[in-house]
Amino acid sequence: DLETEVKTLAEYKKSIIAETVTRGLNPNAPMKQSGIPWAETIPAHWVSEKFRYKLKVRRVTGQGDKQVLSVYREYGVVPKDSRDDNHNVTSEDTSKYKYVRPNDFVINKMKAWQGSMGVSDHEGIVSPAYFVYGFSDDDYNPRYFHYFMRNANNIPEYRRLSGGIREGQWDLSPYDLGNMPVIVPPKAEQNEIVAFLDEKCAAIEQSIADKQTQIETLKAYKSSLIYEYVTGKKQVI
Repeated sequence: DLETEVKTLAEYKKSIIAETVTRGLNPNAPMKQSGIPWAETIPAHWVSEKFRYKLKVRRVTGQGDKQVLSVYREYGVVPKDSRDDNHNVTSEDTSKYKYVRPNDFVINKMKAWQGSMGVSDHEGIVSPAYFVYGFSDDDYNPRYFHYFMRNANNIPEYRRLSGGIREGQWDLSPYDLGNMPVIVPPKAEQNEIVAFLDEKCAAIEQSIADKQTQIETLKAYKSSLIYEYVTGKKQVI
């Protein structure tokens, strides 16, 4: 039951992000056709522009002494040494790794179709195989863009824009990504959306963490109970 609740909460979090970054916080706002297949209508005063008008590629290297960052489907951009489940091998020579500043947008181009991307909170370096973008102007709250690009409705579009021989190594086309439409609400609304989603997602994540702790406790108790009976430490009455 707890595992089902965790899955339900995770799906709820995805749906709330997708709904909010494409429709805003005002349910009574007039809507218009967006021309975007995965977001048919958006508030009438919002605009959509091509990705390449808002972000520019950054290819700065030669910062091999900076911390190595990784891009996770679940978490976005994090320091590689903060996780113990990352088995990618860092090159001995990191001089050609791409430099990432806080608020840069980073994509694992071979796993974009899984949602491996995000705006970085950290300074560091990433694999030369990743894409790194900087914002061209201040029209975006980076945190809003982070939510927008990682929302579940975008995943089919990343799959469509990616290709290759083997699905696990599909490659995202930078040209096609550049022509992908992105939604740009007024900056003030972006800030409100970010504040709302930060609070809402934090509450959902805490609830998930609490339930996962309960699950681990129950699993440990189950294992202990089985061990005690099969080893004779406890007797069936």
